[in-house]
Amino acid sequence: MGDVPSLALIWEQTAPNPTSRAEIESCNPRTPFGTVQLDRLPDVEQILLLADEFKIDELEALNLIQRGYEQVGEVSAAAGAGQLVEARSSAIQTLFAVLEALSTGTPPPSWVPAADIDYVRERLDRGQPCQDLAALLLQRLASPAIPAPADGSRLVSLVNSAGQAAERSLAAAQEDLLLCQCLSLTLTLLSSQAEPPAKHLPQLLQLLRGSIDAKERAHAFVPLLLCTLYVLVPCVDDPEGMGAQLRSLRFDKQLDEAVAALPDPTCSSVKIAWAILAAGEKEAKSPGSLRSVSQAAVSHGALAFLRHGVLLSAVVTDGPALLAAGAARLAHGLVCALLGTPEGQGVLTGLTQASLANSQAEFEVGEAGSALVLAQNPGLEPAPAPFTPARPDDLASLLDLLGATVRAAPELFLDEGLRQEEFTDLMGPYFARTQVLARVPSVFVAYHGVLAALAASPDGARSIFVQLGAEHNNGAVGWRQVFGGLVQVIQRYAPAPQQQGSGGAAPQKQPEEELPPWDSAGLCAQVHLFSAVMSHAPAAETALWLVQLTEELGLGPVWEVLIQCMCSPVPQELKAALNAALAALARLPEVAPAILSSLLPAVVPSARPVGAPPALPHYDIGYQLNEVEARAERYEETLSFTRLANVLWRSLGPVSAQGMDAVSDFIVATVLSSVFQRSYRLEAQKWELAEAGLEHASLVLGRDSPAPVSSGGGGQAQAILRDLAGERGVYRTLWSVLEGGVRTLVDARSAAHGRARERATLAALRFLSAALDARDRDAAGAAADTLLRHGRARLPALLGLAAYPLDARLAAAAVEATGALAALRPALACALLATRARGAGGASVAAEARDAWAAALRAGVGDCTADGGGGDGGDGGDGGAAAPGVAASPSGAASPPSHPLDQAVLDVLLDNVGVPFPGLTALLCGLVDEAGMPAARGAPRAGATALDAVLDLVADAGLAEARPGTYEKALALLHALVGGRGAGRGAALEAALGAAPALAAAARHLTAATAGGGRCAPPAGLAQRAWLLLLLAEALHAADAAVGLHREALKLLLRTLLGDAGSVARGLLESLGSETTAPASALSDAPPKLQHLVQALGLADALSAAPCHAVLEGLAAEVAGDTGVVVVDLFALKSDLLHRFDEAVAAGAGSVEDTRAAFQLILRHAQQHNAWAEEASARAFLAGAWRDAIVVALTHRLDLAAASTEEASPLLSRLLDTSLAAVAQLAGQGAVPAAAALAQAAAAAAAALLECVRGRGADVGGAMPAPLVLQASLEALLRALGAAHAAPRVRTPLWAALSSLLALVTPPEELAVPGPVLQIVMDGDDVAAADVLAEADAVFGAPCESMLRTLRSSRTMLACLVGDAASPDTVQASTALSLLATAVRVDAAGTVADVVHAQGLPQRMLQDLAHLPHAAILEPTNARGVVAEAALNLLLALALSGVDREARAANAERLLEAQLLPSLARCEALATHPETLADSLHARLHGLLAPALRLALAVATSLPQSPAARGALLVFLRARAAVLTRVALDAARDGGRRGVGARELEQAALVVGLAGWVPGLLAEDPALQGAVYRLLYRFLCTDEASDSLAVARLRALRESGDGADEAAALADRILALRCALVQYLHAAAGPGAQPVVRLPVRPGPDGPAGGPTLVLIKDALLQAVTGDIPDALTSAAPADRDGAMSLAEVGSTLGTLGRLHRLTFLVEHLLGVLLFQLRGRAAGNDPGLEQLGRTLEPLLLQLEQMAGDSLAPARRLQDLRLLVRRVKEAAAPPV
Repeated sequence: MGDVPSLALIWEQTAPNPTSRAEIESCNPRTPFGTVQLDRLPDVEQILLLADEFKIDELEALNLIQRGYEQVGEVSAAAGAGQLVEARSSAIQTLFAVLEALSTGTPPPSWVPAADIDYVRERLDRGQPCQDLAALLLQRLASPAIPAPADGSRLVSLVNSAGQAAERSLAAAQEDLLLCQCLSLTLTLLSSQAEPPAKHLPQLLQLLRGSIDAKERAHAFVPLLLCTLYVLVPCVDDPEGMGAQLRSLRFDKQLDEAVAALPDPTCSSVKIAWAILAAGEKEAKSPGSLRSVSQAAVSHGALAFLRHGVLLSAVVTDGPALLAAGAARLAHGLVCALLGTPEGQGVLTGLTQASLANSQAEFEVGEAGSALVLAQNPGLEPAPAPFTPARPDDLASLLDLLGATVRAAPELFLDEGLRQEEFTDLMGPYFARTQVLARVPSVFVAYHGVLAALAASPDGARSIFVQLGAEHNNGAVGWRQVFGGLVQVIQRYAPAPQQQGSGGAAPQKQPEEELPPWDSAGLCAQVHLFSAVMSHAPAAETALWLVQLTEELGLGPVWEVLIQCMCSPVPQELKAALNAALAALARLPEVAPAILSSLLPAVVPSARPVGAPPALPHYDIGYQLNEVEARAERYEETLSFTRLANVLWRSLGPVSAQGMDAVSDFIVATVLSSVFQRSYRLEAQKWELAEAGLEHASLVLGRDSPAPVSSGGGGQAQAILRDLAGERGVYRTLWSVLEGGVRTLVDARSAAHGRARERATLAALRFLSAALDARDRDAAGAAADTLLRHGRARLPALLGLAAYPLDARLAAAAVEATGALAALRPALACALLATRARGAGGASVAAEARDAWAAALRAGVGDCTADGGGGDGGDGGDGGAAAPGVAASPSGAASPPSHPLDQAVLDVLLDNVGVPFPGLTALLCGLVDEAGMPAARGAPRAGATALDAVLDLVADAGLAEARPGTYEKALALLHALVGGRGAGRGAALEAALGAAPALAAAARHLTAATAGGGRCAPPAGLAQRAWLLLLLAEALHAADAAVGLHREALKLLLRTLLGDAGSVARGLLESLGSETTAPASALSDAPPKLQHLVQALGLADALSAAPCHAVLEGLAAEVAGDTGVVVVDLFALKSDLLHRFDEAVAAGAGSVEDTRAAFQLILRHAQQHNAWAEEASARAFLAGAWRDAIVVALTHRLDLAAASTEEASPLLSRLLDTSLAAVAQLAGQGAVPAAAALAQAAAAAAAALLECVRGRGADVGGAMPAPLVLQASLEALLRALGAAHAAPRVRTPLWAALSSLLALVTPPEELAVPGPVLQIVMDGDDVAAADVLAEADAVFGAPCESMLRTLRSSRTMLACLVGDAASPDTVQASTALSLLATAVRVDAAGTVADVVHAQGLPQRMLQDLAHLPHAAILEPTNARGVVAEAALNLLLALALSGVDREARAANAERLLEAQLLPSLARCEALATHPETLADSLHARLHGLLAPALRLALAVATSLPQSPAARGALLVFLRARAAVLTRVALDAARDGGRRGVGARELEQAALVVGLAGWVPGLLAEDPALQGAVYRLLYRFLCTDEASDSLAVARLRALRESGDGADEAAALADRILALRCALVQYLHAAAGPGAQPVVRLPVRPGPDGPAGGPTLVLIKDALLQAVTGDIPDALTSAAPADRDGAMSLAEVGSTLGTLGRLHRLTFLVEHLLGVLLFQLRGRAAGNDPGLEQLGRTLEPLLLQLEQMAGDSLAPARRLQDLRLLVRRVKEAAAPPV
């Protein structure tokens, strides 16, 4: 069978074992997980206690206690028992779910393992050799695994996973009930087979007898009785299919005696069924015969017991609806089988005679009539268990039982295949023949009760209305009889004729006798039947029926008859029935105004207009309440009137103040405020009154009425809120209902008033929510303040009701009320922390609240019916969230819909995530301790929290399909907690990382299905994946890799996200790229006639004008942003279409059918659009989440990702290709938001691939993807760009990805060295470096050339790229400009440069640069500065592009013609003074100034002989002389507030280099000349003599040995500046200087201001020869190494060689200047020359030696030697 099924736990339980006991007592037991060290106390003691009490193996007890310790943090047998009970309960519930699915023919829930389903199927198959399921269940029931505690037991309670204590006896009873439910379904399934499960009958009877005799098993009596009937009744209904086993058992004497010994009336049903089966085998007079058994049964009240004690018992009504209907079918089948026998007909005759015998007593005893009425009052509860019949059965008892069966199982009447002939004959011919209905009031009432039960469905109501039709029915039952009786009552009390001339209303007649009780009971039954028919029929049919009754009866409007009768002095119960009938009619909007206008003047005197003659007799409901009902202590009339008012309020909507104000005043001020100040004969009526009054108050507050507060209820709403704020009547009633909390409500559930109290609590919670959500926020806030200030002690009861276990609607209402209070006053959490009351277990109020909400969330998730048929979207009504058997509100209308419990909890938690700490969510999730401080990371918590429940929910991946909305919100909550920026985030992160395995499993589960796969709707599935990815992104970003737990969790999450060959990524991206195009318009497929009608009616305009809103709302919208997709407001559209429809029909625009079809067409089109919009938005949300997760993983955790997955480079290549394919599909479908997000993810993958390739140090090309792979990626990228030709949002990240690919095939910077250096390496002795360079050329050459060929051939793409570079969108422009710069640098052929020039992009860039203001640098986003910097880099690449000098000169000439230098001269941003900028803005200025200077220098270098270039350069330098001077001074200064860094040195080198091209510029500008001279004296000297801070910093780094990279970079900058200074000296005072400049030997009196000297040149040469060159030679010496050089080693070698190359350049130019200056001078003319010569002699000798030996591979040796020799000659003193 594969996996071991979890259901085996139900019956497989290890017994105590002496060996295991010895292991435990040794304190060192050996377990499969190793040896465990135990303490004698409490470990061994508690383990043995658990094993002894539950009769289990001692090692298994150890395992349970260990699990309990992990859950609740305590070592106790109670915690271990809680784990055992929870595990068994979960297994039994799984078994029930499978059996229920098999019984109903529906697929099992998705969370049920396949192994469990196969396990059940095998044990239901008679052909399997394994023991059948029924036998296993019976065996477990006979030997309970959870035994009830014996007297004196030390283990009377257990502790569940939430840390809550529970009674062990209750746990045992609950398991028995669950097992019995499973047994019932099993027997039902087995009964459908050829051989009924009769072999189990003896064991069932034995268990049944045990439940009667043993008090501790009494809870199992009703379930076991039903299980026994499940075996017998199918055979009673079908004697032919009885089977051989049951036939043989009929002759079993012991079994017969066992059945006969069962007591009456509790087991009379079993005895009757057994007697029917044995009817042919026994004599009629024998004690076990059917006649004697049935007579004894009815004499003991067996029928009444079967109704009250079984069908209406809490076990049945609180159980699953499937079993309640099954119990009704059993009782119905048994009764009908009995009536089908001759003995049964005799019983029926006896029941009839008993009723006739009792009829006289019914006529004589007044209370009998009232009792009959109360029996039909739907607001009253059945008698509490155990039920004992008060008298023998009669015909009314039989009818009451049949009514209960068809009410619970309407198909028994509606389905012709299930309808029993005996039932039909009884309800029809029998009563017509016996005429007993007219003779016995109780039978008359019961008969109408059956008809009312038959009418409790639309089909049933339709059938009963036709059968009772006035024109078809002439018997005792019919509509004519119903209203004929009411008319007689009206006439009985009609006013006497008024004397002529007398004024005022005629007084009502007062007959000598009141209406007899039997007449009142009959009228009540008839009116209840009318109510049932009218309330269950569709509204349209009800309206037609009213017209039909009015016409056929000739009585005027039906409601007028009801109102007139109600205003007569009839008994209260009849008035209540009439009000209920009016409520059934008042649900019709067209009837409600007429009822209100007729009713109000009659029942509320204050509503009667002054001076208006009364249309009806004077009647005062207040008088009735305070004088009549209060004396009788029964309030049926007031209760029914309040319910009628509630229905009217709902039907009427906005009403005038004169309409309902008086009614509301009466209900709120007189009824609701004094509910708990009155005495009640029936306790249930108190709670019913409270429920109806609170429901009315909720309506007044506007919760369920569309009317604004200011109209039709504004005054009452204000009064109610003031009452709450002032703690007056309504406030006291509210908290009188809510006080006591969960425990009181659960204890009262078994009482007669238990259900009524439960409904009142639900109404109170909804009223509290309505008050706190009132439109008047100030008044609502005052009510909330009163609660927090004076009612703080009541808060625990409110929050605790969230864990109410018997009705999920009530728990959800408590959650919503708490959420409304927290939304109004976020200080609720502080109030809870400040409340010092303690719970029963010693836990604080906050801890109890955490436990309650955790339990509520788990209970909501465990309710398999809460999703209903359409998922759990939250707007589908109750969604089945109510516990089975909980009736709707008796007010005549459905209870207000509420969210499922789990979603209500999650909604409140989500709403309170962002409130100031400590908020309600932080408190309930355990992120705040008892002192109100953030909880420490990893700190143990006592009890459960909502966060624990959420993590458990997420860990159950099957809920993603079973409960899609709940699962989505749980992930959203986790993301909000982990991604929060407030206190408590650390604890949430710790919990999430601790659940990393569950998150990883959830990710694999969610991505395994395609977007439309599974049973969850695509939008829900996509949103779940999005939230999970966002959660992973937050965890990856926030975790600390240095912490062991975090690091392991990060590795697991990264393996899940990127591992397994990218399966998760592939699944997500494939689902994202699936078809998402908008559906075809329903209008285009419509017939031409309808299209013309739509156009004529202007319906398309109505659709376009309908309000729209974004699909994503709340937290999702905040995270995902605007997806660009909107949905039509269908509610507003429907309202508009209905109005237009009425106008169109009135105008006769077409036939009604065609007009209706046109309107339906528009609505259907809007629905199709909304469905597509929701899915498209969800896809965009998922795409954005995937982008965030990938960006975090590939930027922050790339090192761990590489270590946690397979080879990173292939993975990233696959990820890139899959992302690009999805982008192409989505962009082609027009899904721009999703495509843009995936394009960003592709860009991140490309950047990570680049970093991965460049970051591998061992092998230059080892991580480089194969050329074919790169080519495939490029082609995929080009396809994506082609699909995104009209979507700039998509193209921009794709340009970034292309830029990364180009950089990938470009040799790294370490290998980018000047040609002479490269030649040195190739010709030198370092073979390893040469091999690396040759390998790099092979690795990068072919892919680069292939990619360039592809790009050159994509002229359209290049043109699009150039167009994006000129876009006003700064991000798009900067990205495109950067890509163009990279492409121009790589493309030596100049194709890209030609396209750029052909499109005129340089001119546009230069024009923008010329107008770039100073303020651009100061912008917060630096958007224009980034674009300008990218433009300058592109211009620089254009200036330097070309394969040779001529090509570069031509490109520079192009830029010169485009007014490059004049445009730069006009750029204001370049002239920004750094002293005016903050330190953070200096990098911005450098990013503009450095490339601008480099660009000017590149033009000068490319065009050295061009007068035009030199002239333009001179114009630029003169225009920006102040900038050049400031740059030189910044580098030459002694420090300042910013010091001298690499930026200042680089800019100074560029300035000096430019000055070297125009030496005469310094003579024109003394300031600039002085600045350059200061640079000469600070840098052209020895490092020891230099007072430059940069040089000092370099020396310090070298001496300390730290910061090698910083030292190398700083040394390169200083060397570059020295080279520029020497080049300037060579141009200003060298051989080619014009005019000739003779430098002095030593500084004059002006010092550095006097200019350079020969001594300065000598010092520079000294520093180079004695310091810099030896260091470089040492670094360049080949080292002994094994294997190939790494890229870093090659880069270091090439860098050193490049440094030697520049030093040689420096020495050559210094020698050249020195030679030129020394020539023609005589030593005698300057005494310093002789000293200079002596100083130079050893220096030149050392240099000559270097050139001869060490510098052999460095440069042109002959030229250098010759130059050294000539300088020696010139420096030598004359002979």
